[in-house]
Amino acid sequence: QAASAGHTLANHTYHHLKGWKTPAQEYLTDIRQCQDELEKIIPEKKNKLFRPPYGKLTPQQFRALKSEYQIVMWDVLTYDFDKSLSEFDCLRQSIKNTRPGSIVVFHDSQKASRNMQYVLPRILAHFTALGYRFGAL
Repeated sequence: QAASAGHTLANHTYHHLKGWKTPAQEYLTDIRQCQDELEKIIPEKKNKLFRPPYGKLTPQQFRALKSEYQIVMWDVLTYDFDKSLSEFDCLRQSIKNTRPGSIVVFHDSQKASRNMQYVLPRILAHFTALGYRFGAL
C-alpha cells in the first residue's frame, strides 16, 4: 500500500540489528534478506537506500554497503518512542530541531504510537503553513 501510494521503501535490515554489535557477514546477510523482501514489492532500483538502525555501522559494514546502497542518515530524531516524553514536548523538540532539508525520523511501533500519532500530523501542518514541501527520497 505504501509503495502504491508513491512512498519510498528502503532497507533498514530485516531484524533491526545493531551494526556495532553484529558481525559484518551476519549484518550483510540480514540486509540482503530485507532487500529480497523489498524486491518482491518493488523492482530493484539502481540507487537503493539503506538506513542503519540506531545510525551505527562499523567501517567494514560501511565499506561493504557503500557501492550498492545510498546510506541515508537523519538530523532530527523525534524520540517518539520515549514513553516518558509527552506528546507536546515531543512536538516542540521536533519543530525546534527541524531545518530546511531535514530528515526527520518517526517510528511506526506500538511503543511510539502515542507520540507519533500526535506529532506527525501537527509537524506536517506546522511546516506546510511555513511553506515547506515534503518529498520522497
